[in-house]
Amino acid sequence: MNKNYNVDSLYRNEKKIKPLVVFTVILLIIIIFSVIFLFSKVYRVANTLTNRAPEPFADVVENAMPTYTSTSFFSLDKSLMLEGWFFKRNTSAFRGNIIFVHNNRDNRVQFGLETSELFSTFINEGFNVLAFDLRNSGRSDGEMSTYGYAEYKDVISAMQHMYNFTGEKEFIIYGVGSGTSATLIAWNELETSSKVDADSYKIENTDLAVFKEDVIGMILDTPVSTPDDYIRADIPNNTFLDRTIVSKFAPATIKATAGYTDDSNLIPLISQFNQPVLITRNIPNTRIESESIDTIIDERLRLHPGTTTVFETAEAGHIDGYLLEQENYLRQLTKFLDIWFPNLYPEETLE
Repeated sequence: MNKNYNVDSLYRNEKKIKPLVVFTVILLIIIIFSVIFLFSKVYRVANTLTNRAPEPFADVVENAMPTYTSTSFFSLDKSLMLEGWFFKRNTSAFRGNIIFVHNNRDNRVQFGLETSELFSTFINEGFNVLAFDLRNSGRSDGEMSTYGYAEYKDVISAMQHMYNFTGEKEFIIYGVGSGTSATLIAWNELETSSKVDADSYKIENTDLAVFKEDVIGMILDTPVSTPDDYIRADIPNNTFLDRTIVSKFAPATIKATAGYTDDSNLIPLISQFNQPVLITRNIPNTRIESESIDTIIDERLRLHPGTTTVFETAEAGHIDGYLLEQENYLRQLTKFLDIWFPNLYPEETLE
C-alpha cells in the first residue's frame, strides 16, 4: 500500500514540476533574446551616430573667408591627417592663439558663410586663428565621430601644430557644442610643465611640447555636464526603448569605442580651470536638457565668479546664438577678450 502511494505521489510531483521547468526555460529564452535584441539596438544606434559620413562644405564658403594659409597635421597618434586653415593676425601686437573646435559632425565653418565675420573679428583684434576639421569631419581623415571622447586628441595636436607654426603658445580654445567637451578634456589630459621632464614628455607624447598652463582662456558655446548629453540629443526619440534603454547605454558604447576610460563628468574639469572663461548658450535650448547646461554654468560661477562671463541668447535654439544675434555675440566676445587679453598697441596694424 505504502509503495503504491509513494509511486503515485512521485508521479503527481513530476506532473507539477514539468510545467514549472517548461515555464522557466521559456522565460530564460525570452530574457536571452530580449537582451540580444536590446544589445543589437544599442549597438546599431551607437554605430550609426559614430560612423556617419562627414559633411563637406561648399567652395563658396571657402572663398568667403579672410586670407588664410591651408595647413594639415597629424592626429596625436599620427594615424589621421587633419585639415585646416591658419589665419594670421592683422596686427603687429600678438594677443593670443585661438583654436576653433566645431560641433560633432559639423566642420571648421561651423556657422556657414557667417563664420567669415567671426574669424575676421579675431584676426583684426590681434589673434591668430586655427580652424580645422576634427576627425571624420569636413576634409579630415577618420571613420568615427565620438562627441569629444576621441576628438580631444585632435585639439591637443592642433595646439602643438599652432605652436610649431607661430612659435607662440598662449592658447584660447573656442569650442562649440560637443567641441566644448573636446576642449575641456584636452586641457585636462595635458600635463603641467612643472610636473614633467620636458624631454621625456616629448618622447612619450609624440614630440608634444604644450602644457596646461599654455591655455590662457576658453570660449565655450553651450557646454554640458557630460559629452553623453550631446550623444543623447542625437539619438532618435521615436520609441520607449530609444528614450530609456538606448539613451542610457549608447553613450557608454560610444565612449568605449573611443577608448576613453576616464570619468565622463566635465564639471570637475571646468571647475579646476582657473583662467578666464566665456560661456554662451541659447535659452531655451531645443536639443539639450537645461539642467545639464545650468549645472556646469552654476558650478563654474560658484567657484570662479571673477573669471567667468556668461551671456545668453534669449531665443530658442541650439548652438546658433551667433547666427541669431551676430552683432551682440561678437560684441560680447570682443568685450571678454579686451578685458582679459587687452590690446596694448591698438594703433598698430599690419599692412
